Amino acid sequence: MGKVKSAIITTLIIVAIVVLTVFATVSFPMGVENFNSMLTSIHLGSDLTGDAYVMLYPEGVISSEEYNAEYNGKESEEDKQEYVGKYEAKGGVYVEKEELLSVGEEKFLENVASDAEILSNRFGKRGYTSYSVSVVDGYAIKVSVPTGFTYAAYKGNHEEARSTALSEISTTVSYLTISGGLSLRHATEGSSWDQNAFDNLNLLTAAQQEQIGTYFKSISDYGVAQGYAVRFKLTSEGRDLLAEKTELVAAAEDTNLLFYVGENQIISLTCDGVLGEKQFYISVANQAVALDYSILFDSVINGEILSNVYEYDEVKVATSAMGENSALFVAIAIAVIMLAAIVVSIVKYKKLGIVNALMLLVYALTVIIALNVTGVIVTVAGIVCAVLGLLLLCGINFYVFEEVRKQTKTGKTIKSSISSAYKNTWKSLLDMHVVALVFALVLALIGVGEVSACGVILMFAVLASYAIYWFTRFVWYVISGPAKDKFAFGGFKREVYEDD
Repeated sequence: MGKVKSAIITTLIIVAIVVLTVFATVSFPMGVENFNSMLTSIHLGSDLTGDAYVMLYPEGVISSEEYNAEYNGKESEEDKQEYVGKYEAKGGVYVEKEELLSVGEEKFLENVASDAEILSNRFGKRGYTSYSVSVVDGYAIKVSVPTGFTYAAYKGNHEEARSTALSEISTTVSYLTISGGLSLRHATEGSSWDQNAFDNLNLLTAAQQEQIGTYFKSISDYGVAQGYAVRFKLTSEGRDLLAEKTELVAAAEDTNLLFYVGENQIISLTCDGVLGEKQFYISVANQAVALDYSILFDSVINGEILSNVYEYDEVKVATSAMGENSALFVAIAIAVIMLAAIVVSIVKYKKLGIVNALMLLVYALTVIIALNVTGVIVTVAGIVCAVLGLLLLCGINFYVFEEVRKQTKTGKTIKSSISSAYKNTWKSLLDMHVVALVFALVLALIGVGEVSACGVILMFAVLASYAIYWFTRFVWYVISGPAKDKFAFGGFKREVYEDD
């Protein structure tokens, strides 16, 4: 390769890296709003930005704040005393005495504990990197999940993203805490079939309602290029039942079959004809909705029905246990590791160390872009996985550089040494990356929550490391092409043997 072409390609590579680095790491004002860098737009876990949590109160239970506000709002002393007599303090909550008498305190506590277990199962299927469901004072339930904030949203520099994240959490909580069993209903009056034959517009008889779980094999979320849906897989009994009910609905004026959980309509299916397939799909707005619906439906058909109806005021945010500035400190630690790797590279390999430094920047940019595109929640453990990929890339580049040095000492030209070095190392390095990739895939596919997220991040790291290993080879070719001394480049010289 000629000197001019080599200089042009090298310049383009450096400019591209610099420009991407600026957009990846620097946020700046842009008109009315700020431009948030790719780095500050990565979604972070609760160990970096804290938890979002809600307090769930069953009917008859209120918080001390609500109790005090209601008490202070009473105008007369008589009303206040009547209000005081209505409730009994139980730790940090107040419980209606009539509610306890009607259910029994022991049974009430059992129901709340049982509901907490059901909710834990539901939220566990949501795929959060971490979550907790706990009983508070025996009468209320606290649900905590990661905020999913980006750093910009966490620091208040992107209010829309912050509001969207909390709104999505609130929506999930509202669906996963719905009480009651699954029922199929039809709302048309004056239809061609006798609606009065069904109890409260429910298409299922009492016996069918009791064995609702026997009609479905599973209910899950489903995503394709065209959109997202809830997928219902039916048993043979379920196919017969749905064929019977959809025949009635299809013949009515309103052809919508309504799916209820408790007294809440969740979704509807338009019945253009008799439904007799093994499975069917109902389209929804997005992936989050598909996941929420499927978890709720699958829970209730498996008998996980909440005993109480729960209410909550709003989603609140708690500070990270690692501290308010934990994300910033972790970012500084990563920058120090990057800087240390760059300094070691330059000290050890001079000009070639600069090549390795550029490759480390390319790796960091690749991982940042991948995390932005996929929306994977990044935790401290996930960052460790990304740093391992960085060290892997740095290590294999050093290994190849040493192999080039070894080849030059045999008397080969620099180009021949580079070719031989990559030829001698690629198989072992490929094996190393394949083993790491398989391990990452196992974590991603079999693990749950944070383990799965770490597997995905490690997979990005391994793929980026191997791809950049070959990109480094290309850079070798570009910068060594115009070298005047074919036997000496970047501090590598062939061994010269003198006659005795």
